[in-house]
Amino acid sequence: MSTVRRIYVEKKPGFHIEAQELEREISHYLGIHSVKEIRILNRYDVENISDETFARACSTVFSEPPVDDLFHDDFPKNAGNRIFSVEFLPGQFDQRADSAVQCIQFINENEQAIIRCAKTYVVIGKVVLMSNAIDVTSITAISSTQRTKPPVEPNILKGKLTPLLVKEKCEVALILG
Repeated sequence: MSTVRRIYVEKKPGFHIEAQELEREISHYLGIHSVKEIRILNRYDVENISDETFARACSTVFSEPPVDDLFHDDFPKNAGNRIFSVEFLPGQFDQRADSAVQCIQFINENEQAIIRCAKTYVVIGKVVLMSNAIDVTSITAISSTQRTKPPVEPNILKGKLTPLLVKEKCEVALILG
């Protein structure tokens, strides 16, 4: 009962609005047209529940079969795809994980599930990874009334950094385009 099971849930074509919006924002707001498609998957690491409860939760808690595709352990991807996941740090509240735990307790009140969630992004298209390309640690969005000139050459990012304030230093910068 203590084995960790990993599943990925992705919206089916026609229902993947969040991925389409992100792709549109990258294209329109940043002017990066080399990204052909974005896929967004919710990753769940589930442990401390029985096989029966897990099977039932897969189609009721983690996914909605009419609109979601569910993948166990891994998901289909191509060699050229850039994949990264974003998850909460230990100690930070994860509402998605907490809701899933509560829903599993409705299925079987005797089990105390442990769930960790992450959002996995798959970028399809040309993505260039450059080490020490930009001298920034964090990019903080600010309102258009507070906009300042970025302290980097505009042609490094093709002028796409204008609405952002850039500060400090990083090891690796991911440049799309």
